[in-house]
Amino acid sequence: MDFIYSTIRNLNILQTILIWFGHWIGRFFVVSIFLSALAAIVYQVVYAVVGIQIFSDESWPLKLIGLFDKKAAWIPATAIVATTVAMGHFRTLDLNLDNAAVENEERRRSQSNEQAKRIIG
Repeated sequence: MDFIYSTIRNLNILQTILIWFGHWIGRFFVVSIFLSALAAIVYQVVYAVVGIQIFSDESWPLKLIGLFDKKAAWIPATAIVATTVAMGHFRTLDLNLDNAAVENEERRRSQSNEQAKRIIG
């Protein structure tokens, strides 16, 4: 019986680690998309208003910005809006995870108290 409990506990730990890892990888990609879209908007505005090209034609930031520029002018703006919404959802997820951890701790305490009462009483 202990083997089953330890296996379930180890799978729960593995699941928690995978969820945590996926959460931070997702955060990294959301922030990367946001920064790329922001750079594209800044580049477009500086080039349109001032007429100065910030990067040379062969630089990697310009090639990265070109990914947003080729489709349409509004794609970077849409990406900024979408990523800020995603960042807000990440904050909500953080709060939900914190609340779930507190509830799990309270549940564990009450179960251990009940078990202790059964053993003592």
